[in-house]
Amino acid sequence: MCVYASAQLCTQTISNFVNKNMSNTEMPYHAGKMVAVSQSYISYVISGVVIRVIMRGHGAKSKLRPKHGGAVDIKFSPLDDSLLGCVMESGLVVWRLRGPANESDQDLTEDIVMEVQCAPGASPALAMKWHTTDPNQFVTLHENGDILLWDLSVDGVGAAPLSTAASSPGRIVLREHSSACKDASFSKDGTQLATAGPDGYAVVWSVTKGEEPRCLKKFSPHNGKPLRAVIFG
Repeated sequence: MCVYASAQLCTQTISNFVNKNMSNTEMPYHAGKMVAVSQSYISYVISGVVIRVIMRGHGAKSKLRPKHGGAVDIKFSPLDDSLLGCVMESGLVVWRLRGPANESDQDLTEDIVMEVQCAPGASPALAMKWHTTDPNQFVTLHENGDILLWDLSVDGVGAAPLSTAASSPGRIVLREHSSACKDASFSKDGTQLATAGPDGYAVVWSVTKGEEPRCLKKFSPHNGKPLRAVIFG
C-alpha cells in the first residue's frame, strides 16, 4: 500500500483541464467541483445553481436544477458515467442520465436515483468521491470531519435526511478527523479508502463490502501541517 498526502493543492483552469484530459481514462471522472468530464458527457455548473450536461459526440443537452441550495461538487461515476452525483449546500442528489431517443433529438433526459436534504443542524457535505470497483458506492466528505460511505443498492438509502449523526441503511459513518475532511481516494481494488484534512492527518480505512469498515492507520505525514489532497499510489 502506498498513500500520498499533500499539503499543496494543485489547480488548473477548466479549459486546461478539458484540453489535457478529454481522452484520459481516469482523471476526467475525478475533476469534481464545478466541472466534470466523462467518456460520454461534459457537465459544468452555471451560476452555482444550474448544472449543464452535454453529450459528447452528439450535442444533446440538459439543464439540471438541484433543489437544496447551490452546487458544491459534481462528479461522474468512473464505472457508469450515466451516474452523476451532486453535492449541494444543504443536500445531495444522484441522477441517471439517458441519451436521446434518436439522432435528431437534442434533449437528454434524467432520472433521480436518490435525493436527500440535510437534517436540521447536520454537518453539510463538501465533496464526494465514487468507488473504484462498485458503481453503487461513493463517499461524501463533511465539514465536521465525518465521512459517509453510501451504497445505492441498499433499500431505503435515500429515505432519511442527510446526517452524519449515526449510520443508517445504505450509509455508514466513518469518524477519525477532528476538522473538515478535504479529500478521499479509493484503492484500485476498492477495499481501502484514504482520507485527509486540515487536521494534518491521513487516515486509511478498510472498506471491503460486507465487512464493518475500520481504521487501519492514522498518521501525520507533514508534521501536523494541513492536508488538502490524498491519493493511492
